[in-house]
Amino acid sequence: MDLNKNLIQYPNFIVYVLSLAIFLIRLPPFYFLPFGDLFMTHNLSSVLIGALFCYLILKMFINKRGGVSIPFPIYIMAFFIVGQSLSIISASNVKSYLSEYKDVIFAFFTFFVSFHIINRKNVMMFINIFLLTSFISLLFQLITYFYPQILRNTIIPILYKKYFDFLQYQTNRGRFFGDSFDEIIIPFIFLYLFHTNKLITKFVYILFINIILFIVIISNWRTKALMAFYSILSSLFIFRKELKSYLILFVISIIVFILAVGLLSNLKGKGGNVIDRLLLNEVEDAETIISRFAFWSDAVSMGLNNPITGVGLGNYLDNLSQRNKLNSMSSTRTGKFVLIDDPHNIFMSIFAETGVLGLIGVILMFVHFFISDVSIFKAKNTITQLTILSFWGLFIYSLLNPWLNLTYLIQIFFIRGMSERIRI
Repeated sequence: MDLNKNLIQYPNFIVYVLSLAIFLIRLPPFYFLPFGDLFMTHNLSSVLIGALFCYLILKMFINKRGGVSIPFPIYIMAFFIVGQSLSIISASNVKSYLSEYKDVIFAFFTFFVSFHIINRKNVMMFINIFLLTSFISLLFQLITYFYPQILRNTIIPILYKKYFDFLQYQTNRGRFFGDSFDEIIIPFIFLYLFHTNKLITKFVYILFINIILFIVIISNWRTKALMAFYSILSSLFIFRKELKSYLILFVISIIVFILAVGLLSNLKGKGGNVIDRLLLNEVEDAETIISRFAFWSDAVSMGLNNPITGVGLGNYLDNLSQRNKLNSMSSTRTGKFVLIDDPHNIFMSIFAETGVLGLIGVILMFVHFFISDVSIFKAKNTITQLTILSFWGLFIYSLLNPWLNLTYLIQIFFIRGMSERIRI
């Protein structure tokens, strides 16, 4: 079946609205009006995506007179949503359930909107938005790292307060930024790197990659290092023919850069770097790995006690025993403690909070994605392949970190919708 015949062509302003929504969600959240948390850029992004979803649904039913053809990927995503929805049966904290469920619904809206609006003619526009927002985000991070007084004097007044508190919390525990996903654009940078003949332009793209790696190293986040490592290796595989003449030189330059940045970060005295953590130089580094297994064990026990619908979306913390809550306390360098409210793995989290029904939904969804992606790599569609690499690079984050986050969900399901659409 030719899905292009069943999908409606939408005017350009719809594309621009979606572009603005993705642009805003990819940047640090800030206030665009001085009237409270409601007027924050990430909230505006959600409103735009919700409005686009309503517009598309209305337009489809008007044009098709009720006979709307729904592509199979939408059914897969909808089945995942159903599994999350049914967990309200077990939720003791309905407010927490609704807070998390809202983010899941917007993930579905994003997937739906991305799938229907993006096509092969405008896909590069959205890839460019990812590159532009990463450039701005990296600039923000570099200023924060080297010139924090500028952040305090100019940016903090308009920065979303809870986001600033998050930055402070991460700083206190020796981390530098934990919610930036710039590593996933590395495949797209390689695309531009190998499709330009200008030496100066190639240098700019190589510098772009190196700045991302610099942030990864000083971030002290092992997950970011894993995502960057995956993105580079998978990109090198896609462009192996273009790179074969320079592979050894490229690998050597990356190793030299990593070692140099590691030394620089230690000299700056900003609290270590990710290389130290990967080498488990501190007892705390090994303890955090052990603690992940403890989180997962708690989640499995919680799921087994509520096997059908789990304890309710967003209700993980409410159902932890007092002993397990003590084990879920995360220490900061100021001596304060923060409760970890997620088992730090998407499958463990979903099993605990939504039971077997939710787990089946998410497993079927990602298995379908994986099987369909394998077939794409047999065809010569580089843009689709790179989009798929970006998706799975972002998926890695959810295996070791909390997945119920609006910024994360909108980005990963936007990329997924884009990859599903442009392969048609």
